[in-house]
Amino acid sequence: MAWGDIDLQNKIWNISNIKKEKSRYLSLTDEAIQILYRRKQKSNSLWVFPAKNKINHMVKPTPTLRKIVKETGYKDLTFNNLSKTLEKLTDPLRASIKL
Repeated sequence: MAWGDIDLQNKIWNISNIKKEKSRYLSLTDEAIQILYRRKQKSNSLWVFPAKNKINHMVKPTPTLRKIVKETGYKDLTFNNLSKTLEKLTDPLRASIKL
């Protein structure tokens, strides 16, 4: 996720889907916006979640997902599951959801 995908002023996250050549626009909650503002103030990266590697962004977020699974106890959680859930929630109504 790049900072260019986030419109902090309008509280919108543009999620591009390269495979389907379309985008989804998601409304962000005030709490999410506050977190993102604080994160942006501390970062000079193009990426919202920069990695500590040469390309400076997360390519394999597996360690982060493992940490989330461990902390939440959701053992069946995968990025594919999250993506499919998001698609199913937003596609039928062509509506945005609050994150």
